[in-house]
Parts: sequence; structure tokens; C-alpha cells
Amino acid sequence: MAKTQKLNKVGIFIRTLISSGFHFDNVYDHSSNISIHCHRFDEFGISIPYLIVLAKTKINQAEFNAIKKSCKNVSLILVGDKKNQNEGLELRNFLEKLGGPIISLFPYNMNFERQLNELGRNTLPKGMLGKPDSLFELASRDCLQLLFGNRVIKYGQDRIFEALPDGIAFPSNNLPIMYDAKSYSSGYKLSRNSIRTFTDYINNYNSKYSHYTGKIYSFIIVSGFFADSKKSLENRARELYSDAQVLPVYLTTREFSKAVNIVKQNVQYRMSIDWKNILSNSFFNANDIRKNINKIKKDKIIK
Repeated sequence: MAKTQKLNKVGIFIRTLISSGFHFDNVYDHSSNISIHCHRFDEFGISIPYLIVLAKTKINQAEFNAIKKSCKNVSLILVGDKKNQNEGLELRNFLEKLGGPIISLFPYNMNFERQLNELGRNTLPKGMLGKPDSLFELASRDCLQLLFGNRVIKYGQDRIFEALPDGIAFPSNNLPIMYDAKSYSSGYKLSRNSIRTFTDYINNYNSKYSHYTGKIYSFIIVSGFFADSKKSLENRARELYSDAQVLPVYLTTREFSKAVNIVKQNVQYRMSIDWKNILSNSFFNANDIRKNINKIKKDKIIK
């Protein structure tokens, strides 16, 4: 039980760092601590380096001195239970400082369905300013955040030389999913190169983080609509599964809006939705969420 609790603690710690925009450079798993050399970009795009150390057991003075010595030009953050640390933050306080879920009011905008659909077709809705494709990425993040009831990290363009999708989310523990928002006036058409790119995204993440968070479970592709036939999309799904052992989930703005409206009306059941089951179908259907919520209601455990 104690070992399971420690693994859960480490998993929560790693997921929170990823969701807060930290990029891992190196991770060292020592007997007394996990040392994470990482960085995060500020609002000006400047990379700020950190060494974040999670204490697993008591860090003795010699170890602590060695850690501090390795922190030249790097900010050191020591995290752990009060009894296990020389100085620094308790895990609970550290997680609080990173903040809870980001709340957005976009899905509650009375025009959000129309705006989401127009953005997904690379059209700037009336009353909005900016580039439709960039706004669509933000809108997709906000809507996924509402669906999952959990923080969704949007990667953006802060590491343009790395294989990164638009963002990543954790609908539940050990269930990381990636998403990419595609805004095209004539519909998004998948190619073999698209599948190779998605495979790179998945493999890059799994090689760094899967030990702590589990492997990427699904890859959501959001678009106004898809230009490919259903058969062609099925073939691309098989290609991605063959290359990365992950199924793509094709999510149109029509089904996205329906899903958001269903969850808004049943928000108290959101954390009990079986996302693993729903995201096992490559063609996202909002009615699957409705059916799942109705099943939860019949159980009469949540009111």
C-alpha cells in the first residue's frame, strides 16, 4: 500500500508539472529523491531553468549540499513532506502554488456553438479579434477543459523545434490524451505525413513521461469537418495505431458543441464519465457521453 501511495504521489507531481507548462530536460531517480531538470517559458518566451527535487525519503545534509552545488544559474525548488526536507515546500503547498484548473467562460458564451464552428472552418466570427486558427486552438482547449473538469495544457509555439501537438490533457489519472486543432475552410484532410507527425508527438511524450503518467491513450483531432471519406479516415486510424499503438479520435465542431452542452447540463456527473471507453471510438459521438451520464444517474450514487 505504501509503495502504491508513493507512486500515486509521484504521478500527481509529474502530471501537475506537465500541466503547468514545465518542459523536462533530464530526470534522475535517486534513492532519496527524484531530481527534475526542466524549464518553463515566461510571457516573453524566455526559457527559465529549474531543478525541482521531490524528496522520497529524508535528504541528508551531504545530499542536500550536492544538490545546491549543482544549481549554478538554475532555480532550485525542493518539495516533500515536512519531515523529509531541509528547506523548501511541502508537496501540498507546492501543488497549490501551481494553481488549480484554468477556468474559461468561452463554453458558456451564448454564441459559442456558432463561434466554435466558424473558427473550425478558418472563419473569424463577428466580434472576435485575432487569427481564426490560433483562436480555434484556444477554444478547443477551453472546451476540453470543461468536458474533462481538469486542466488542459496548450503547448503553443514555445518549442518550435520539437515534436509537440497543440496540447495535452488528463481526463483521469494515468490517462493522458493529446489533441490537435485543425482549422481549414475546406475541411481537414489527413495524409501519411500527418500520421508520421502525430506518431512523433506520441513517441516523444511516451519516451519522456510514460513511466510517470502512463502512455498516451488517444489522440484527438478537432476540426470543423474532415475532407476525407469515412473509409479513408478508418485507414488513417489503422496507420496511427500500427505506428504508435494509439487510436485517433476524430472530433468535429458539431459533435464538440453537443458534448459541451451535455456536460454543462450535467456538470455534477463530469468526473464519473468513462472517458477511456468514450475515447476508444475513432469517430467521436456526443451521444456516447449522454448514454454514459444516464447510466451514472441510474446508479443513483451521485445526485
